[in-house]
Amino acid sequence: MSTVQMRKFEPLIRRFETVRAEQLALCDELERLADDLGDRPDRQRCMELARRMESVMGRAREFERSQMFPALHQLTGAGSDRCDILSARLLEQLESEQEDDFLLVGEATEALLEFGGGKSSVSPDAIGYLLRGLFVGLRRHLALANETLAALGAG
Repeated sequence: MSTVQMRKFEPLIRRFETVRAEQLALCDELERLADDLGDRPDRQRCMELARRMESVMGRAREFERSQMFPALHQLTGAGSDRCDILSARLLEQLESEQEDDFLLVGEATEALLEFGGGKSSVSPDAIGYLLRGLFVGLRRHLALANETLAALGAG
C-alpha cells in the first residue's frame, strides 16, 4: 500500500487514539470501583459510572461500526491494494470482541444501576467479578485494535 493510500487512514488512527484513551480511562475507573466494592461500596459512584460507561462505550461502538470497521473492510477486499497486515479473520475477531464488549457493558451497566439504586440481589463481589471481566476483555480488544492500526500507520 502506498504512502498516499496510507495517509487517508491517518484521521481514522487519530480518532481511534482518542476513543481508545477514553475507554482505557474508563477501564481504570472500573478497576478502581471493582477493588472498592467489597470494602466501601459507593452507590452513587456506581450509578455515575454506569451512565458514563454507557456513554463512552456507545460512542466507541458507533465509531467502530461507522468508521473504523468499514475502512478496515476496504483493506481486506480483493485486488492489488490488499494489505497483508490485515486479514479478514483478524477483522472478524475485532468485530466479535467489540460485540462481546458491548454485551458485557449492558450487563455491567444494569448491575451497577441496580446496586447503586439499592435494588440488587447480586453481591458486591459478583459485580466486581463482572467488572473485571469487562475491563480485562476491553483492554485486550483495544490492544489488538491498536496493534492493527499501528501496523497500518507504519505502512
